[in-house]
Amino acid sequence: MAITALLGGLIAQFFIGTTRTISDSSRRLAVMQSAQRIGSAWSRDVQNVEPSGVNSAQCPRQAASSLPTPEQTLVSFSWGLSSSGDQTSRTATWATAGFGTDMVLIRRYCQKDVMISEDVLATGIAAHGTINGLAIVHGPSGAMSNDFCPLVPAVGGISARCTISVDGAFKYSLQIARRVPDYSGADSPFSPPAPTISGVVSRNGFLVVSWTPPFMPPSVPAITSYRIFAYSSASGVTPATYPGGHPNAGQPISQTYGGGATLSDLIGLVNGTAYYLRIQAQNDTGWGALSDPAFGPGTPTGTPPEAPTITSVVGGDASATVNWTAHANNGGSPITSWNLYAIPVSGATIGPISITPGTVSSGVIPGLTNWMKYKVQVAGVNALGEGILSSQSSWFIAHPPAIFVRSTGEDNASCGTEATPCRQIEYGLSRATAAGMAFVGVAGGSYSSFNLRADTSVRGGFSDDFLDTADRNAAVTTVTSSYRAAATADVGVYGPSAGLSNVALLDLTILRADASATSGRSSIGVYINASAVNTQLTRVKLVGGVGWQATGVFVGAGANVTITASEIRSGTAAGAGSSAYGIRAIGATATVTGSQISASAGIAGTPATAFGTRSVDGNTGGNGSNGCSSSGCSSSGGGAG
Repeated sequence: MAITALLGGLIAQFFIGTTRTISDSSRRLAVMQSAQRIGSAWSRDVQNVEPSGVNSAQCPRQAASSLPTPEQTLVSFSWGLSSSGDQTSRTATWATAGFGTDMVLIRRYCQKDVMISEDVLATGIAAHGTINGLAIVHGPSGAMSNDFCPLVPAVGGISARCTISVDGAFKYSLQIARRVPDYSGADSPFSPPAPTISGVVSRNGFLVVSWTPPFMPPSVPAITSYRIFAYSSASGVTPATYPGGHPNAGQPISQTYGGGATLSDLIGLVNGTAYYLRIQAQNDTGWGALSDPAFGPGTPTGTPPEAPTITSVVGGDASATVNWTAHANNGGSPITSWNLYAIPVSGATIGPISITPGTVSSGVIPGLTNWMKYKVQVAGVNALGEGILSSQSSWFIAHPPAIFVRSTGEDNASCGTEATPCRQIEYGLSRATAAGMAFVGVAGGSYSSFNLRADTSVRGGFSDDFLDTADRNAAVTTVTSSYRAAATADVGVYGPSAGLSNVALLDLTILRADASATSGRSSIGVYINASAVNTQLTRVKLVGGVGWQATGVFVGAGANVTITASEIRSGTAAGAGSSAYGIRAIGATATVTGSQISASAGIAGTPATAFGTRSVDGNTGGNGSNGCSSSGCSSSGGGAG
């Protein structure tokens, strides 16, 4: 019995000891596996990180993360960075999550701000009651230190090595040397030669740096990037660092630019501080040599404001309304006013037009010429003077309130702007009358016949964007005639009622129909009804037309019309007793200047006198044609060819 008890005790002790041995072995194996994971990830991140990539960005915790809290960020490594925020940039953030015996060491990996992976590298790293992860995982200075990658001035201020130490059950430490570029020479024989900094312009909080690309031997791949470093002395050895408050505070100043750049801004600097600059180029084989010696000093300083951005320009009646957004950099002192300039397509610039106070972002330029094409620029003014001018706006035209028409437009209750024009001239005129506007502008294209409206001008020949170009005739606006019962004629432009006043037609081509199929029907280009006052035709051209009375312009009794720089032709008379008139003024006045007026022979065969001069009395020309030369004529009471 005693022997049995003794054996039982020995067996129990054997199993307890064996269990402890197996437990310790499992624990050591788990620690070893965690150490391998830490070492592999640490080595990869340290050797990939860019010179200014330590703690320059973070891979943030996702809301859906299942890891314990709280989380303590330790250090971040970034690479693939660029000044433009390249979507290919990568960041690995190391952190602890949880507290006490639940604390774990994690590595989170992101592309830009999108998390790709979240890995637990080690578990059970802390003892009961431990809250701050830096008490367990820290830099070479000991617990609670986050100097994982301390700066070393001898290598350009970039940490030569990064060290991670894990205390507690691990007692683990790993130091990895960074792949720091040799700034005195290139990464490889096929890296680019050093560029040359050619100039620096001081601005408020930054320097504008220009450089000359190096000569590239045929065997060296093309440059893909440039990188500028700032130093605190002319030796170009001791790096200048970003100031407090900057996202990269304490880190060496370096910024990367595209391979096609030869001028860019080095930002995030301190006014009054002297900086010395060196630049290097990169290609597919690596970074090339740094320029030597350092260029400088360049010292940022207060300046007039940086250039604003024009957001919109709207042409008005002999004016323009300009809207802009101020630059974030006011030069170091408040903007007190704005200067506006208008640049015409020809002639002297108008301005500056001063707009106050400096807090506004909109202003009006007066004194423009209607139907003239302009661009505008804006500059801010502070205590140091006028700042950099904005980029020029797009072209626009100054114009009175108007309705615009284009053959691709749409007739509806809101049409008529340059952006949303109406489709037909007739509809545009009705919109103009309803809105109290006196002008309809028409783009080149084909349109239907329309009725004149009192106190309204119709001007064709505009480009599709309604910019008033020098060669207006390049955009031809054609109006096709249609039958008007009151005139017993096919008419292109019709004055439907007597007494119309202040009507103008400009830059139109009127295409008349063949009305000969209907006996007694006439073909008339422009029909001005009786007693119409102050009707003007300028640069109007009449084409075609066949009818019993083939008439270019008909002017009713008591009306007066002025025709300038136009080409008025009768068309062809057809049918017994038919007539052809360039201009037919019955008891009316037609004053013609600088125009060509002609008529075809009548049906009786009276010869035409195209471009001749003929006095008008009564209703002559009934069986023939009368002409009016380009030197001008004034007709009253009869028919003028």
